[in-house]
Amino acid sequence: MGIVLISSVASNMILPFMSIYLARSVGTGLAGLILSLGIILNFTANLIGGYCSDTIGRKNMMIFSEVIRLFSYLLMLISNMGFQLLMILGFLLSNIASGFFSPASDAMLLDVTSSKERKSMYSYMYWIMNFSMALGGLLGTLLFTQFLIYLCAGLVLASCISLGIIFVRITETYKPNPNGTVIKKGIGKNLAQMMKNYATVWKDKVFMVYISTFVLLFSLESHFSYYVAVRFEQQVGLFQLSPLNFQLNGIEMFGLLRLENTIFVILFSIMAITLTKKWTDRGWMFLGISFYIIGYVCIVFLNNSWLLVAMMAFAVLGEALFAPIYETYLSEIPPKELRSTYMAVNKIALKLSTLIGSFGIFFVNVISSEIAAIFLLIVGVLAVILISYILPNVRNHNESAPGMSSES
Repeated sequence: MGIVLISSVASNMILPFMSIYLARSVGTGLAGLILSLGIILNFTANLIGGYCSDTIGRKNMMIFSEVIRLFSYLLMLISNMGFQLLMILGFLLSNIASGFFSPASDAMLLDVTSSKERKSMYSYMYWIMNFSMALGGLLGTLLFTQFLIYLCAGLVLASCISLGIIFVRITETYKPNPNGTVIKKGIGKNLAQMMKNYATVWKDKVFMVYISTFVLLFSLESHFSYYVAVRFEQQVGLFQLSPLNFQLNGIEMFGLLRLENTIFVILFSIMAITLTKKWTDRGWMFLGISFYIIGYVCIVFLNNSWLLVAMMAFAVLGEALFAPIYETYLSEIPPKELRSTYMAVNKIALKLSTLIGSFGIFFVNVISSEIAAIFLLIVGVLAVILISYILPNVRNHNESAPGMSSES
């Protein structure tokens, strides 16, 4: 968890600002291609990293990933001496390293925790990820423009610390069965085995239906980042913060809600750790999902500043309540020998939800905000129906994996 915190703070100090750097350096057209290539490389590395972690062990994959990440940050540091191309190469390599690292670290967390411990673990991880986004984003905002060389030096230092912790403080949590899946000689054989592993995941109906609900739910938040942002800027104009006699334009209002989201996630996630001990996991999850859906659906069509602030708080509270429990149920599904492969697919689902949300930009001037809200409400209700259907099969899933019984 400490390594994830260090790595996430480091990456959030620079990667979110790379679009600005690339646009200034190579123009918006080429910058878009480079950013798209980074996403594709991360996606591909995720798939490969999931397979490799299940075949050579979690620690080995984490070391390999962190070495690549350290090299990428060194390239970024050297680029400040006038070698602009190295910044681009370092950025692309860091996306690969992140893709390799995630499935191994996610699987290791499952290896070292019991079912009873995972809700608390995921609550802390939820806090860590959001805190690192806030802290990394703040440091990046302060340092990226004028002190980029020092920022890159900090990335190198953070990567060295992470690598040292992995070597010294972490022991391997998964040793592949010598008679089971191992890294084979030749790219073709490994590719065939990797496809076989992912085919097993694809056939696991419980897992695929469960992460489908994940895609639907988190696409609601993605619509806030795309559809709502553009609607605020193009259609609403000024927001009145009465009785403060203060006005915000669309971009400033969107920024205020993003800031509220970040602060409240950090606060509410701590509160949720205590709250969720006093009721059933299932009850808290459905209550949280309800808050989350209502909050983001209302944000899509409301124009009143204070109601928007209230609904964002409502949505964030819901997310803080259900997200760790959702992850806990998810952790019950993968068999140990394929945990990294399953976690890689789960990461891809997160990217898919972001992609779905980005399509909202195309509908800003096509459909009204009220129609968009109704559509998102339907998506949210569909997610609730799916999760209600599949949840009874999750706890005892490994008894019949890799798929549901014919009765189910």
